[in-house]
Amino acid sequence: MNKYLLIMISLISLCNPNCKQQAPKGWTHVYTMNDPRKNDTTMTFSDLRNKIVFNGDIKAYKNLRMAYWDNDYPEEILFYSIIMANLYDYDQACYDVYSSLKNIYIHTLQIDDVTVNLAMIYLFKAAEKGHDQAKKTVEKVLNSGIKGSREQFEFLHCK
Repeated sequence: MNKYLLIMISLISLCNPNCKQQAPKGWTHVYTMNDPRKNDTTMTFSDLRNKIVFNGDIKAYKNLRMAYWDNDYPEEILFYSIIMANLYDYDQACYDVYSSLKNIYIHTLQIDDVTVNLAMIYLFKAAEKGHDQAKKTVEKVLNSGIKGSREQFEFLHCK
């Protein structure tokens, strides 16, 4: 998995810095959380993405995450969640990987076993790192006595 993550990061870094990264249709800037030291409260998507990928900037991640979730593009944060979870060990990003995978597949039972396993790994990883919502969800799964990632996933989401 780390090999694929490094390949993805390498592909991003090969992109010409002058090229515009695609933002969701009609978007050019993200309104960021207020910073009292600055009058300008907007950043380009490209700036936020670069801060996340190359610096592990939690504030940039939160801003991009908020923009995607608030505008009905929650699955778009998945790539950046994986980077923040794996490279920068951020607990919220671990939970966001789980949530993104769940949201992508929640309307269908056609989720493959590899994706189910990946989602559950990140849920348990978030709980281990102390993420409150993940801890509650994992506790619910463990108290159910259900074994196996697919069965646990279905217990949580296919009622």
